[in-house]
Amino acid sequence: MSKKRQLLHSVALVNQQSAGAKSTKMARTRHAKEFIDHCVDSGIDITDSKNITTELVSGYAKYLETATSEKSPNSSGSIHNKMAAVRKLLRKRGVNLEKLGIEKNSGLGIGPRSPGRRWPPR
Repeated sequence: MSKKRQLLHSVALVNQQSAGAKSTKMARTRHAKEFIDHCVDSGIDITDSKNITTELVSGYAKYLETATSEKSPNSSGSIHNKMAAVRKLLRKRGVNLEKLGIEKNSGLGIGPRSPGRRWPPR
């Protein structure tokens, strides 16, 4: 089994142990696969999720912001959902996101879902 396949398998196992509906787990696995594929396509060899660095996650966030295709452009909400899924799986794998400085989207340089809205509403 290749290193990429082993990592995908371990992510899928961790995801199945996480809370959430079946569709949520499927989406989380899909988003994690996109992240791992992006790293492999960029020439980065990840052998374990504990080897993931801030640069990898922030590079993926930048890729999501700039990657636009007519078939499936990434909206602001999609980027937030994908990054939340990646962070959830990293947390479950024991990666200290606070130490890396990527526990929030703002730490990755990702703006709010809707630039004109505030949460919570006043």
